[in-house]
Amino acid sequence: MNNTIKPQIVSYQGHSAWVSTLSWSPDSTRLVSGSGDTTAQIWDAATGEHILTYRGHQDAVNAVRWSPDGASIASGGNDLQVHVWSAQTGQTRVVYEQQQGWIRRGLAWSPDSRSIASGSWDRTVHVWDARSGETRYIYRGHTGIVCAVAWSPDGTRIASGGGNPDASVQIWQADTGTLLGQYLPVHQDSASVHSLSWSPDGSLLAAAGVQYYLTVLDGETSQGLLCLKHGAELVSWSPNGELLAAERSNGGVNIWQASTGAYVTTYATRGFYSVRALSWSPDGKALAAVGNDHIVRVFRLQ
Repeated sequence: MNNTIKPQIVSYQGHSAWVSTLSWSPDSTRLVSGSGDTTAQIWDAATGEHILTYRGHQDAVNAVRWSPDGASIASGGNDLQVHVWSAQTGQTRVVYEQQQGWIRRGLAWSPDSRSIASGSWDRTVHVWDARSGETRYIYRGHTGIVCAVAWSPDGTRIASGGGNPDASVQIWQADTGTLLGQYLPVHQDSASVHSLSWSPDGSLLAAAGVQYYLTVLDGETSQGLLCLKHGAELVSWSPNGELLAAERSNGGVNIWQASTGAYVTTYATRGFYSVRALSWSPDGKALAAVGNDHIVRVFRLQ
């Protein structure tokens, strides 16, 4: 049965190289995208109009995250740095240079916008002050690269996803780094954890990439509750807590029921392949995704 939906689509084509990361403003009106062209760009989600370009990085920008208070954006990438800059002016506020590996999607703000967790290919996660750049502590629980980091909505826990040889999801206490639980792969050849997304109430955690499954875990214990043999590397939880969005292997974005794993529908358009980034808008009315054609698409759901 073909349940593919082709809703209204807004496109953004401001980058000159591949786009690998996206983040919405808290009010759902703007998006920031990071690219291999070394820039992060802010643009209007309703019109696709360019607003601002940040040029502080010297190499590919692989992770961007808008702060919950809307004032700042954090960006990181292949230059081994994380920059915090003004979402209004593009002025650099802090440059964090304490990690020794690439930052690839591993970036998260605390809910109060005061701290940042950055995961790196140096196998660590650093938790640091977003205003001063001071390192608070370093989490060293992974034996492989760290590809994904997510801060729980209540601010008490941080989840991180590793690459081979551990390929695990680990949940730990945000203020101390104490391990609370971990989800371990069954097979040694498991794929890396490429994406993590908390449910809005913080009770569940979705992980994409582990053993090529889309997995839903208990947010306290990391116990696996639901596994979909979906081949997903990216996942985003809907703001109402009911749905999961994940990229489809042959292009587009699939929607699943979070509680049962039942397939709901697919959002797709011609020429949209190899999804590199995916994010549900905070108001739940749109999905932003980018394929391998450098074009960012906003699918209007309502």
